[in-house]
Amino acid sequence: MGRSPRNEVAGGVHHVTARGNRKQDIVRDDVDRRRFVRDFERVAGDHGWRVLTWCLMTNHAHLVVETPAANLGQGMGCLLSRYARVFNDRHELSGHLTQGRFHSVLVTRERHFAHLLRYVALNPVTARLTDDPMRWRWSAHPLLLAQIDGPLSAWRRVEELLAVWGGREGRRYRSLLYESPELGPWHEVTTPAPPRPTLEQLMSHAGLEEAMRAARWEHGYRLREIAEHTGWSVSATHRRTAR
Repeated sequence: MGRSPRNEVAGGVHHVTARGNRKQDIVRDDVDRRRFVRDFERVAGDHGWRVLTWCLMTNHAHLVVETPAANLGQGMGCLLSRYARVFNDRHELSGHLTQGRFHSVLVTRERHFAHLLRYVALNPVTARLTDDPMRWRWSAHPLLLAQIDGPLSAWRRVEELLAVWGGREGRRYRSLLYESPELGPWHEVTTPAPPRPTLEQLMSHAGLEEAMRAARWEHGYRLREIAEHTGWSVSATHRRTAR
């Protein structure tokens, strides 16, 4: 069976995850870590990506990039193959380093993006590699807090994308470190996608059609799920939730 095509979107924001094959380590020491980060920076520059955040762990990496051109697959293929060759040569190994193709999710909602920034920053804390994400060197988090706008931390672009939450530029990313009514306590973030309200909760706080549109477009519920909840047909639900 052929592989399904990537969701290549010009101007898209992508959460990319690359994991070690059979959960093996993709870095063994700081030499490997520096090499991965250097290769990532080079590939991002060659492909015109804006690096919004990233975190390199031991057996996987999280990369959040904005791709002005639809070239995510091309760039990631270049990054992973280039790094794997050097890693295998250095450690006298052979075979696949990463688990199949990389995994990617297109980030289309403001809440998902803000939640994702928190999740990536907290990854080493969740994995108990440190008790403070500021102490993890292999992440964009310290760079973004220091307001460094560079090849591995598009700080101004992150601030621009967070403008929907209010606050002045220079404080928006930092504000994610605190509890908010929209996002909840930041230290409880353990999944890349934000928790979503139930259909019962959504339908109780707004007009029915408005709530149905929010369920579909803001929270990712399937048409069939909404239809089953409301008792309408899928086709009627599709019409009533059209943008």
